[in-house]
Amino acid sequence: MNRRNWMNLVTTMLINVINNSHNSVVDCDIAKYLIANHENINSLSISELAKNTNVSISQVSRFVRSLGIESFSDFKEALVYHGEQKRHTGLQREIIDYRVYQKMVTEEITYFYQNFDESRVDKLVYDFYKYPKIAIFGILNSDNGAKELQYNLIGWGKICISYTNFQDQLDFIKSADSNTLIVIFSFSGNYVMKNGYSRFYHTYDYLKSSKAKVYVITKNNLVQELEYVNEVILVPIKHDLYNYTLQCLVDLIFMKYQKNLIK
Repeated sequence: MNRRNWMNLVTTMLINVINNSHNSVVDCDIAKYLIANHENINSLSISELAKNTNVSISQVSRFVRSLGIESFSDFKEALVYHGEQKRHTGLQREIIDYRVYQKMVTEEITYFYQNFDESRVDKLVYDFYKYPKIAIFGILNSDNGAKELQYNLIGWGKICISYTNFQDQLDFIKSADSNTLIVIFSFSGNYVMKNGYSRFYHTYDYLKSSKAKVYVITKNNLVQELEYVNEVILVPIKHDLYNYTLQCLVDLIFMKYQKNLIK
């Protein structure tokens, strides 16, 4: 596994463990060890991990289950699965010359404004007013957009939640009722598709059984075919530098919300 490609969903979950001051020292030590030794994890047994972190095998098993993964072997398989996935932005996949990068960023933003029909977000803005409970989710880079939209809406009096922890997101989706609106940022579409995510984290089952109204913001046309997704906002992407596109889209949604609020 290439160190440059190490950042993925599993890594994010481990980082969330060490960033949470309420987690135990044991959990933090296990997470730190896994991050520091990620290149060797696939050949490591659960007993070796327990020995190297000075904890019991049962504590390692409990830690893995707290991430929403059933066993340590599944954890290692999930690590390989997500490690082999394409990076979510062009910049993360390869080293780019800065001048080339500047040109690509300009083209990415221009491409969005030239090809995105802003009326696509009108229904979402309307539902922000309609639904009493709102959740905005994303993982990896998409979580930045979810948090930015949450902060903007709360600043104008619209309460909504946005969990960083992936398992917390899934628990919310599973228990959501019909008075809930869930917005999922997933440019790749992996969050909501039947794939490795659904195998390890049961995302497919949770989304299918959820009673909430679900919007997905994505570049993946196939998401439109999913019967358990109520609304899809397709976003045009040119170079996969979608962190810039994401910011433009979040700003557009918020400006539309502001405009309707002061009418």
